[in-house]
Amino acid sequence: MSPEDMTAVVKLAHQRGIWVISDECYVYLNYTGKRFSVGSLREYRDRFMVVGRFEDIRHDRVASGFTLGPAPIITAVQKLQSQSTSNPTSIVQKAAVAALKGSQQCVEDMRADYIKLRDHVVKGLRGIPGVKCTLPEGAFYAIPTFQRFRA
Repeated sequence: MSPEDMTAVVKLAHQRGIWVISDECYVYLNYTGKRFSVGSLREYRDRFMVVGRFEDIRHDRVASGFTLGPAPIITAVQKLQSQSTSNPTSIVQKAAVAALKGSQQCVEDMRADYIKLRDHVVKGLRGIPGVKCTLPEGAFYAIPTFQRFRA
């Protein structure tokens, strides 16, 4: 979703009293190079939460993440989380901190690889007569249209 569209969604939700929970685990793996976080929309912060997580760091399965939101909600989330998950080992916690503070070149390398794969898949799909496929700006999948083949 473009930053403009996401801003419009958050604004509309805020006006209607609807909460927005934005999963930003892959915010740096979009293909446009535009980095956007709902967390930057401070004027609506009383009605949104930003969540993220650490993926498989060193294959140690870090079951950790972060949440940004209003203090009363975060307090409730902490109570729930403390009773439903266990804490990662200290070495895995240190690996998570290193991942945040260290070079992000591996993320850029991964993004470049995903773009190559995306381009390859979309080119292949578009090469099938009658198949249309938009160029995804993020995610790990493409959604082709097969309308020509409808019965």
